[in-house]
Amino acid sequence: ISSKGGSVEDIWNGEAMKEMRRSVLDGDFTYCNRSLCPYIVANLLPLKKDVQDPKLREIIDTHRLILEDGPKLLSLTHDASCNLACPSCRADIITINKKERDALDLYADQYLFPLLEEAGITVYVSGNGDPFGSKHLRRFIHGLDPVKHGGVRLELLTNGLLLTKKEWDSLSHVHHMISSIAVSIDAATSATYEDVR
Repeated sequence: ISSKGGSVEDIWNGEAMKEMRRSVLDGDFTYCNRSLCPYIVANLLPLKKDVQDPKLREIIDTHRLILEDGPKLLSLTHDASCNLACPSCRADIITINKKERDALDLYADQYLFPLLEEAGITVYVSGNGDPFGSKHLRRFIHGLDPVKHGGVRLELLTNGLLLTKKEWDSLSHVHHMISSIAVSIDAATSATYEDVR
């Protein structure tokens, strides 16, 4: 999602998403990397005829490209800001500038927070940086309302260095929303860790 992408509805049922859904329903998987997708590589994609879920069955049978239900999983990887420059990920420390951050904050206020008022959405943060090394993503996490967004489940991926006791305590209003915290350790030995970090 970018600040130029339009509303969540515009993105979710826009031309690009309809074309991606078409490619899946037609079975050509044009937008999938056939050498990297684990389902394609391992030949694990279900056959259309074997799909039993009533909702998916209706989508397949009617070749429906527009979905009334919104997303159930949001992966927020749009800010690559991080407090580290690990050689396995990047050459330099990356942080977005204030203008970019203000635009992303505005987008979150206008579109993401209202979207998250729907129940049952899992939000994966971050995978492309660090949620605590990003001022925008920290603001997003801290801005979740325990009542309005009570149905949200957060899955956090962090290097752990900025997830201090003070930071954890400051998130007490969303502790019940956090379903997992994955910490990338970057090495199995202290020598490798010192080299990477």
